[in-house]
Amino acid sequence: MDLKRQFIFTAMLLLTFIFFGTVSSQTYENATNLRSALLSNYHKDVRPMNNQSDILHVNVTLDLFGIPEVDDVKGVITITVATQCVWIDERMTWNPSDYGGISKIPILISEIWTPSISLGTPVEFATMGSSNNHVIFYANGLAVFYPGAVLKSSCGFNMKFWPFDKQVCEVGFFSLDYGLDQVLFSIPLGVRTTSYTPNTEWTLEKTEHYVSNGTAFSMAKFRFKFKRQSLFYVLTIILPINGIAGLTCLVFLLPSESGERVSYAITIMLSLAVFLTVVSAEMPKSSEPISLMCCYILVGICVSVIGTVLAILNLAIYHRNENIPKRQWYISLVLFTRCKRHSNKVQDEPEETDDLKVTKYTDVSKQLFVKTKSKTNVLSVKSVTPEHAHQDDITWHDVSCAIDKLLFYAMILLTYIPSIGFLIYLGAASDYQK
Repeated sequence: MDLKRQFIFTAMLLLTFIFFGTVSSQTYENATNLRSALLSNYHKDVRPMNNQSDILHVNVTLDLFGIPEVDDVKGVITITVATQCVWIDERMTWNPSDYGGISKIPILISEIWTPSISLGTPVEFATMGSSNNHVIFYANGLAVFYPGAVLKSSCGFNMKFWPFDKQVCEVGFFSLDYGLDQVLFSIPLGVRTTSYTPNTEWTLEKTEHYVSNGTAFSMAKFRFKFKRQSLFYVLTIILPINGIAGLTCLVFLLPSESGERVSYAITIMLSLAVFLTVVSAEMPKSSEPISLMCCYILVGICVSVIGTVLAILNLAIYHRNENIPKRQWYISLVLFTRCKRHSNKVQDEPEETDDLKVTKYTDVSKQLFVKTKSKTNVLSVKSVTPEHAHQDDITWHDVSCAIDKLLFYAMILLTYIPSIGFLIYLGAASDYQK
């Protein structure tokens, strides 16, 4: 029993010495000796390859942390990113056992070669990394460079379907100091969004990546696809515009005697013009392609102008002198709005007597017959046209009211049916433009 305990104690003691001996061998002196040995014959201006005619391959992975600002008026997207660059440095290899088991070491970028990652789509020129950044080197020569920055990249915005638009922005990175025959980029992992903070106005839906080697440089490009969250604009712009446009129809319900029709219609038109100004402030100063929402508001203003003109012309009819004869289509219009035909209804008649003349109205072949009965029981028939029976009862006020009624329903159809169809199309047709 004592021998067994002694064996276990000895084994544990041996393992402890082995473990702590290995850790304690990675001393400060080992690290400084390794650093001195690696940099003793190292030149940061020369690509770290034994054969300088070979091409150095750099793997680029983009970590997206956020899109804090999207300025679609200026065409600028602000992104917070870090680029993980990995390559093989043939001059930075060692045997870890010779330096106390050290398998990796960080070195400042000011002392070693890096591919100088620059933004290829800049608003302001920017290079990733600073003098305080380190490159992590592993014993097999693997180098990992992880610079981060807040970048402003140019982006072309397609505002045709605003505010239901979907946008595509590309951000490119290239090595400014080396051409295609010296450094080539590759993208094994694409864009990582595990630490991404969502934007309050835009929803990032998809990311893509590819390498462009068609120019003098190899460029790693990352494509972001995001759509606008349109609820705010629906509540603050689209619904108020439709409500104000609908008020145009009500101008024909105002009594002509009130004297407020023209001022009311002009106020509606000016309100729509103000909304057009608000929407245009959200747009880039470009006409290719023009925003359909601007066209929609402009059409609403035109409809409001037409409604104002029709209201003024109808007021002129309302105040027309009754001595001016009325054309037949005016009379037909009034009768149509009253849901009457060109015939009189049969009126209630009193009891016939020999000495009383009774008038009856019947509709026979669109003619009006008047039958009279006398003592001799002889019937006489007289033909009268309907227009003669109604023309004396219809005034220009009646004509104006009939026109108001028709214009009210016509304006409702002209305002809301195209509006609903347009908004459905605007939301359904929006897609990512290549």
